[in-house]
Amino acid sequence: MNELVCDAIAARRRLRFVYEGYERIVEPHLYGINTANHEALSAWLVAGWTASTPEPGWRNYLVAEMADVHVLATPFEGPRPGYNPDDPGFRQIFCRLAGALAGAGEGIGEGAGETPNADALYHAGRSRMEAGDAAGALALLERSVALEPHFLTLELLGECLLALGRPREAIVPLAASTGLHLQSRAPARLAEVLLALGRREQADELAGRALAVDPDNEAARAVRETVRREREG
Repeated sequence: MNELVCDAIAARRRLRFVYEGYERIVEPHLYGINTANHEALSAWLVAGWTASTPEPGWRNYLVAEMADVHVLATPFEGPRPGYNPDDPGFRQIFCRLAGALAGAGEGIGEGAGETPNADALYHAGRSRMEAGDAAGALALLERSVALEPHFLTLELLGECLLALGRPREAIVPLAASTGLHLQSRAPARLAEVLLALGRREQADELAGRALAVDPDNEAARAVRETVRREREG
């Protein structure tokens, strides 16, 4: 399974890749095994080129033929018209885009008409965090993690707990996120927490892991510099 594809879907970020010799930029919606037993991606083409139909719209791509895949910083709002999360062209689904959400988590919860999935809860929690409502985000993120402990949700849950002044509780979700996916943000945040709690050696080790992935990570650099000064002092 291509984790970059699922990461892009979870974060609602566009993908860039080369397919049949042409660059494509797409909004990924659904990834899994199609009825021909191939890993495939259903996505909305927003830029790039195809030999036959260059207009934007729905496309299916064989993942094995996608080259030079990158997750872009450019976000997209949600599903395009005609999106079917239960596409009959797929016999197994690895990850899929959740339906559109109402404002900062409104409509997510009991009595909303249907049981929300982990992805919907994650995006609702992120919206609450962006609105400065860490307490409201916490309940949504905890529900999302209970359904599916995705590394992005665990990372955000840890940041939520930090925002609420609960650093010791933040250690578990940040450590779990670090273990699930080797990327720099969770290890760097965890390093900051451990340093604040006086666990200098562990903090230094995690900061080193973060810098190995992202040499420009300022938080990780600050942790290592602090540990260095403390050792010299």
